[in-house]
Amino acid sequence: ELKDRNLYFFVRLTKKGSKRGEKYALIELPNNLPRFLVLPETNGLKFIILAEDIIKYCLDDIFYVFNYDQIEAFSIQMTRDAELDIDKNISDKFIEELKTSLDKRKKGKPMRLLYDTEMPFDMLSILVSKLKIEAEGLIPGNRYHRFGDFIAFPNVGSKELEYPPVEPLKVKGLHRTESIFNKLAERDYLVNLPYQSYDYIILFLREAAIDPKVTEINITLYRLAENSKVINTLINAAKNGKKVNCVVELKARFDENANIFWTNRLMEEGVSVNYGLTDYKVHSKICLVKRIEKGRPVYYANLATGNFNEKTARIYCDHSIFTAKKEITTDLLKLFTALNKKTIAKDFKHLIVSPLDSRNKIYSLINREIKFAKAKKPAYMILKVNSLADEGIVEKLYEASNAGVQIKLIVRGICCLVPGVVGFSENITVISIIDKFLEHARVFIFGNNGKEEMFLSSADLMSRNFEHRVEVGFPVLDEQVKNEIRDIIEFQLQDNVKARDITKLNNNKYHKNRLTAKVRAQVQTYNYLKNKHNS
Repeated sequence: ELKDRNLYFFVRLTKKGSKRGEKYALIELPNNLPRFLVLPETNGLKFIILAEDIIKYCLDDIFYVFNYDQIEAFSIQMTRDAELDIDKNISDKFIEELKTSLDKRKKGKPMRLLYDTEMPFDMLSILVSKLKIEAEGLIPGNRYHRFGDFIAFPNVGSKELEYPPVEPLKVKGLHRTESIFNKLAERDYLVNLPYQSYDYIILFLREAAIDPKVTEINITLYRLAENSKVINTLINAAKNGKKVNCVVELKARFDENANIFWTNRLMEEGVSVNYGLTDYKVHSKICLVKRIEKGRPVYYANLATGNFNEKTARIYCDHSIFTAKKEITTDLLKLFTALNKKTIAKDFKHLIVSPLDSRNKIYSLINREIKFAKAKKPAYMILKVNSLADEGIVEKLYEASNAGVQIKLIVRGICCLVPGVVGFSENITVISIIDKFLEHARVFIFGNNGKEEMFLSSADLMSRNFEHRVEVGFPVLDEQVKNEIRDIIEFQLQDNVKARDITKLNNNKYHKNRLTAKVRAQVQTYNYLKNKHNS
């Protein structure tokens, strides 16, 4: 059986004059060895060879005992169906069912075969027959596959070819020696990842774990780091007598095994673990801490666009907000109360929560801009997401454009909207920024007739985020925080180095503007935060 996403050679062995004809073989490339090997330098030149090229070069040695006259080898990679076959009833047996389903995934139905186009048709036909793969699952490629491995491609040249290491910046006003809770009583604080240190999120949880006034911690966990400081902090909190409630999404694709491991670890240490909801993935990134002050409960929250994962926080651009504002914490308490009972709440006053409320709330915000535009008042939207694919949202944005609303979109990945079409989407522009860090934040800005409103969210504008996940969008209420995010968004809109225009021609040309100076948003953002917070 071919393993999912592994690399193989499909080999044909031929011996002249043999009555037994041709033989075929599969060679699996080992995953426990480096894919790239740096060869000794020769005459000032440096060489790198791939593991598959070494194997291909040594085919005669591999099959030497059979004495074949001709050996042909072509690279292939198969993708199997990754959907999990599990009972939708989340019960105490759910983890065992999930483990069984993960084992079955390894033998899932072949969905796609990526193959070297140099492979003869008769060899490809044999593979199709043996694997029982549909014609639409055949993907022609080159001799090399699995290009994700190339992120580890060795640098054999100048250090200038690599990004210099950058120290995460501080957040002005937050200090290790001062209580974060005391600070949040004054105002909200923002951490812009990865430019600023993820340590502030860990410090928030650590303070909650040891503060005698803290009685309860609620948190949602989707993807976790391999050696998670977040988990260790939650375990320490439980050991210190805090009530710790974790909603762990076991169905986070390709992180299921890791999440099962951490779930068992948490339960062993007395943490209350909720596996999520039957029909919905809990994708929100929220934490709520209950603290008793003067005999009354006071709540402190952390809400983010990215996961509680210190590893991805080094390369993903996200916004993480600390707040004690009752508008936010009251809604969060309502949400966690429902999640801990494995139900879904609705009708929140300030949060935008999927799957029950978010679509209507987003529509109403867009409709408000349409109303202003039709009344000849200033109307605009700036939306930043990873993906824009929901048909209803796309249609609503077209409607807004036709009403005269000025719409600027920053979409890193999938964009199903066609901008710039006269009489249809002429008031919409779309850019995509691909740079050193992965742009992961979701930011929604609405003009609101001069009283601009801003929301952050865990959700993209995709149908699954509206209908099949528990997502949390939240208003940015602190003016200092709002202004800082607004400045960062403005850098991105001005980017003329890494930004590309998404147009009806779909040619992805680099974005050009009237600015004479080069603006690279990620560099500009780092320098801006450095000057503002570390001066």
